[in-house]
Amino acid sequence: MNIDIIKEEILQFKWTLNKILKNKTDAVSAQNWEVAAAFRDEEKIISEYLQTRKNELLEELKNVKQLPSENNNDIILLEELLVLIDA
Repeated sequence: MNIDIIKEEILQFKWTLNKILKNKTDAVSAQNWEVAAAFRDEEKIISEYLQTRKNELLEELKNVKQLPSENNNDIILLEELLVLIDA
């Protein structure tokens, strides 16, 4: 598991999600319901992906915690990724 690649991926998806939320809000303000619905669908897909990634990281964290204590850095990095997803 390459933490740097996963972090970059999460940041890209979070950025995209924020952009979609802004566009959806703008579409709702303009009462453009079809466009807002399309953004809502995109939002759902990305949110589900991030939830799946979070579940994978939680499982990885659980596995790492069962290993000897020299894996403390891995534990910290995984916990940081989980915080990043929830931010």
